[in-house]
Amino acid sequence: YQGVFDAADIAELVFGAEREESEYLSSSFGAPAIGDDVWINSVYGQLNLTPLDGLSLTGGVRYDDHETYGDNTTFAASGAYSPNGGDTVLRGSYGEGFKAPALFQLFSDFGNTDLEPEESENWDVGITHNFLGGRAEVGVTYFERDATNLIAFVGCTGNPIPACQDPANPRPFGTYDNIALASADGWEFGLALRPTDGFDVALNYTTIDARNDVNGNRLKTIHNGNIEQIDGIWTVTEVNVINHKTDHRTRLLFENIDYETEVPDRTFNRQMLERGLR
Repeated sequence: YQGVFDAADIAELVFGAEREESEYLSSSFGAPAIGDDVWINSVYGQLNLTPLDGLSLTGGVRYDDHETYGDNTTFAASGAYSPNGGDTVLRGSYGEGFKAPALFQLFSDFGNTDLEPEESENWDVGITHNFLGGRAEVGVTYFERDATNLIAFVGCTGNPIPACQDPANPRPFGTYDNIALASADGWEFGLALRPTDGFDVALNYTTIDARNDVNGNRLKTIHNGNIEQIDGIWTVTEVNVINHKTDHRTRLLFENIDYETEVPDRTFNRQMLERGLR
């Protein structure tokens, strides 16, 4: 449910409530299926203000009640100001996040039932400018993010955590684990062009430094190298992964993508994945 209330000419209140229910079951090598189901109830409110021409302010609060991990309240705020009718826009935002582990991260062949929820704080500031009569726009943004119990995929070779040492469910490919403290900061640069009506070109570049604040190691970064429309669906067809500790680089290419053909669930069970890596 979502409602909107116009409190005044300069104020708008958005409020709502939602419930999400999830279920996950997994079975490998003919073993009994394992998994769980979970619900999360949420209520939220957001106040949008336009106190001055060219100035917009937003503040919001969200309350989540998770069946397993309890309740959590997060806040967010943002603002934007344009001194010249929208040609130049200065903006900034602050937000808090709460993310419970997904059931796949808990109960799949890569799962870890000891995971804790991830909490985060992030902020950014930026500027965009339009020129050539609105046919071109450039922008730059600086951002920072701090996370507690960041959920990440980790290797099990030499890893002493209990999930990696479980003889009943070995995880040769790795598992999910919490990083107690992690941070990231970086820059985003963008250029958008509209040479003619109906034809748009956009270029974006992001540089990010993400670190495990416990041991100082840089975290892996994932970059979507190419995105294209397939059967009307925007699809990532190239992913680049960099392990900054070892400088190992992995490039994943996805070809012959077909959204019309169903893929059997057994294609992605542990036995089939192991066979594919031999």
